[in-house]
Amino acid sequence: MAEIIPLTRVTLGHALQMLAARLCVEEDALWRAHGALNLVVTHRDREGAIARLQAAGLWPLVDDLIGVSDGYPRKPDPAMFLVALRHHAPKPAACLTVVDRELDVRAAHAAGMPADLLITPDAELAVKAEFMLPDLPALLGVLNTDSPT
Repeated sequence: MAEIIPLTRVTLGHALQMLAARLCVEEDALWRAHGALNLVVTHRDREGAIARLQAAGLWPLVDDLIGVSDGYPRKPDPAMFLVALRHHAPKPAACLTVVDRELDVRAAHAAGMPADLLITPDAELAVKAEFMLPDLPALLGVLNTDSPT
């Protein structure tokens, strides 16, 4: 693990590329370890969300995207989360739902999913998530646990 951390300082993609070459496996196998799916449920329209994900270099990692332009109500209505669950059949409690707004926490909870909230410093929160994350690197600690709750 210690040899991987410096590789992530370049980019996560670089780290996975180097690790895949070292292990003689396809990069995609590392991204999708343990059968995990990367599903995006967003209040944005599909085109805008895809453009943002492409700009961040994350679009190749997304298995499915559901947004309001697909005809679903905005969060905190849980409809988009429920559609993602129905299409991909994961158990709600086994999902790792990373959100950045309180209404996303409410929607995830209404769908039976735990929520991991990226908090804004000094923000007053009326709702609590299972994990309160100060930044995205803190997500690694959550990913290294056996259970999201």
